[in-house]
Amino acid sequence: MNWNLSVSIDQKSSFKPIGYDQRLLLLGSCFSEHIGHYLETYKFQSVQNPFGILYNPKSIGKAIQSILDRKVYTEEDLMQFNERWLSLDHHSKFSDTAPNTVLERINTAIERSNVWLTTANTIIITFGTAFFYRLDATGEVVGNCHKIPANQFTRAKLTVKEITEEYSSLMDAVHQVNKNVQWIFTVSPVRHWKDGATANNWSKSTLNCAIHDLVQNNSSAHYFPSYEIMMDELRDYRFYKEDMVHPSDQAVNLIWKRFIESSMDPSAFKLRGQIEEIKRACEHRPFNFQSNQHQSFIKNTLNKIKALRTEHPYLDFKAEENRLIKE
Repeated sequence: MNWNLSVSIDQKSSFKPIGYDQRLLLLGSCFSEHIGHYLETYKFQSVQNPFGILYNPKSIGKAIQSILDRKVYTEEDLMQFNERWLSLDHHSKFSDTAPNTVLERINTAIERSNVWLTTANTIIITFGTAFFYRLDATGEVVGNCHKIPANQFTRAKLTVKEITEEYSSLMDAVHQVNKNVQWIFTVSPVRHWKDGATANNWSKSTLNCAIHDLVQNNSSAHYFPSYEIMMDELRDYRFYKEDMVHPSDQAVNLIWKRFIESSMDPSAFKLRGQIEEIKRACEHRPFNFQSNQHQSFIKNTLNKIKALRTEHPYLDFKAEENRLIKE
């Protein structure tokens, strides 16, 4: 008996194929960072999570609107907690003991992301949960609670209608400045187990229904079933980390492979193979760095990098070149 339920993810008829000459913007949960890591590793032109990891559609949408508006954060947008300055819209990686440092990190990321948002070919959004928090003192939706006491927040859940209405409006606004961009939505396979099994399923179902409505009503919107692949194809706990909640590295890699198989431009596969060959070459460690044989190996590899960069000037091989020369 086949215990593995096959999930059809043939998106080639709907996705505009993703190639190396295109720009990608990723926002959302930590799963966006996993996929973003692979895109970065294989030299795709991408920017991921300019506000840091965000889980709920409300906070992700707020981040996109801020990028679109080129919002300039000031000290009034920050708060101090445990001797650190932070933004409730951002991940803790933006926090610091000096407010000016926080503002520089935030505003630099917004400026860079605005250029990316208005020129991106594809925006990939990963929703993690339909639950969100408001700061009681202001009523503002927060992207990260930064371990501030829970009694200062009120927890609520988005409805399908709220998500679809907000993102329909948001997509229209982005299309005013970038009319050809496509949107790929996905639901994170990471289960929010602190909510409990029932609430987690309720949340994920809400996200799936909202995305389904967006895809049905927007020709530029598409769905990639990372959640279904994890739940139905990789349904064994050997595909989870020790916490039994997060996908293992093997599971993330398998989902990544399914993603590129369904969305990558066929011409990009050859280039990806050439990049992979160069990266493997850079990991080679010789017994004698100064030997003629290894020096010839370095020269040949650098020539391959030069040839690829001449043909594809947007590829960045600085790290690989430094590794070859300084090893």
